[in-house]
Amino acid sequence: MFFGVRWYDKEYFDKNRDIYKNKMHDHLFSKFGVSAESFKVSHFIAS
Repeated sequence: MFFGVRWYDKEYFDKNRDIYKNKMHDHLFSKFGVSAESFKVSHFIAS
């Protein structure tokens, strides 16, 4: 599965880059039988 997010504000990104590890996302992931630790997450800046 691939999921992409575009962040246009560096400060907002720095604050929220790991938001997928929060309780709400954990609940959503559990519906698929996975957790945040199941994912390999790569952050990069496109130039």
